[in-house]
Amino acid sequence: MAFLPRLEEIAIGVKSTMMADQVLVFMERKVDKDLKFDEKCREFCLNIADIVKDMTEVIGELERFSRLNDNLEAVETARVLKRVQ
Repeated sequence: MAFLPRLEEIAIGVKSTMMADQVLVFMERKVDKDLKFDEKCREFCLNIADIVKDMTEVIGELERFSRLNDNLEAVETARVLKRVQ
């Protein structure tokens, strides 16, 4: 158990020969949990990026129509979307 020097002392103190195995199981579970969290964060970020892209496209479409300059509500909607972006 040279990789965790204090682990041997703890194992002797609690009279457990399985301490190293228990620590490894704990670490594996922790790593799995962290990987799942990381994957969820990536998915969330990708979803946010898609939302921003969609909003950009909607804003572009709203700005393309010249008749919208006469439509005050549409112009205000485009401004709000730009601020949110």
